[in-house]
Amino acid sequence: MAVCALCRRESDLKEDSHIIPKFVYSGIKRNSPFGFLRESSNPDLRIQDGDKQLLLCEECEDRFSVYERHFSMKVFQPYQAGQLMTIEYGPWLNYFITSVNWRNLYLDLCGFVESQGLSVDALSVLIETEELMRNFLLDRRPDLGGLENHIFIFDQVKEASEEFKRAGPHSFFRSSAYGYTFISHTHQGYYVYSNLAGILIFTLLKKSSFDQWIHTRVWLCEGKIETPQTVISPVMGDVIDYFLEHKKRQMSEKQQEKLVKEVKKHPEKLLNSKYFEFCLMDKELK
Repeated sequence: MAVCALCRRESDLKEDSHIIPKFVYSGIKRNSPFGFLRESSNPDLRIQDGDKQLLLCEECEDRFSVYERHFSMKVFQPYQAGQLMTIEYGPWLNYFITSVNWRNLYLDLCGFVESQGLSVDALSVLIETEELMRNFLLDRRPDLGGLENHIFIFDQVKEASEEFKRAGPHSFFRSSAYGYTFISHTHQGYYVYSNLAGILIFTLLKKSSFDQWIHTRVWLCEGKIETPQTVISPVMGDVIDYFLEHKKRQMSEKQQEKLVKEVKKHPEKLLNSKYFEFCLMDKELK
C-alpha cells in the first residue's frame, strides 16, 4: 500500500502509470524504422516504453484515461496522419493538458524539495499551483484560477538558423516525448510543458510580462485552435535550448555501425518510415 499522488488515499498503485501517455510512445515507435525508442540522455540505450512511475491508484489512472482517449483520437492521431488543420475542443482538452503537466510538476517538485535547489518563494509558487491543479483534476474546483493552458503544433518549418537547421528539428520534436518544469528567474515566469511527439502543451503557472501567445490558448469549456500560431516567451527559448543540447548527444561509433548494418539489411524499413519523412523535412530547411 502507498499513497496516490492525486487523491492522496492509501491504495495499491499502478505499476505502469505513464507520465507522458503511452499512446505518444506507441506513435513514435510506429514512425521509427525499426520500432524502438532511444533514451534521450543515453542514445546508445534502446528502450521499449517511456517513463513510468508508481504514482496513481487505479481509480485516478482510469480518470485520466478517459481524457487521454479523447486527445489521442481527436488531436494526436490526425496530427500523426498529417490531417490536423484545426482543433475543435471541449472541456476534455483543458483537463488533458492539466493532467499531463500536473504529473511532470508533481515529480519535479519532489525533486526540488529533496535537492533544496529553489528559493522559498519559488518553491511556494510551485506548491500552490500543484495543489490548485490537483484540486481541479479531482473536480474539487471548477477552474484553474489564473493558470493558462496552451497548445502549440510543431508544423513544417521552412526557414531556420544554421544551428537550428543542422540539429534537425523535425526529426527531434516529432520523434521525442518529455516534459518538465521551467522557471525563468530573469523574467519571473513559471511554466510546465510537455512535448508529445511534436505537439507541445504548456501550463503557464505564472506568466512573465514578456509572454505573447497567439492562437494557442485552450479555454476552460470549448473553442477552436487554428494556425498560424505565434509564441514569444522565455519558455519557448528553453524549448529550443533543450533541443539543441540534446541533439549534441550522439550514439557511439559502435552503435552507429550497428544501425548502419540494420539499414543496409532492411533499407525499405527506413525509406517507408515516417522518421525518414521528418529527416527529409530537415534536409529541405533553408
